[in-house]
Amino acid sequence: MEGKDAVLSCLGAHGTSVFRHTTLYSESMKAISSAMEKNNLNRLVCVTSWGTQKEPGNPKLLEWFLKPLVMAGSFTIWD
Repeated sequence: MEGKDAVLSCLGAHGTSVFRHTTLYSESMKAISSAMEKNNLNRLVCVTSWGTQKEPGNPKLLEWFLKPLVMAGSFTIWD
């Protein structure tokens, strides 16, 4: 990351949901943030596709209410 201006993370884990636990995001973010600190980087962009498609088997409450509610407040730009 030396000499870079920002980090872009578009990590994703197939087959995960609220009911199927993964540590991919938390563990990788620990490594990314540590490398960013070492290289004095302070810009991080994270991209997700979590809310873009329905997951088979998820309850309708999650798909039609909770996902849209969570995603509505997630599209924010900080500077």
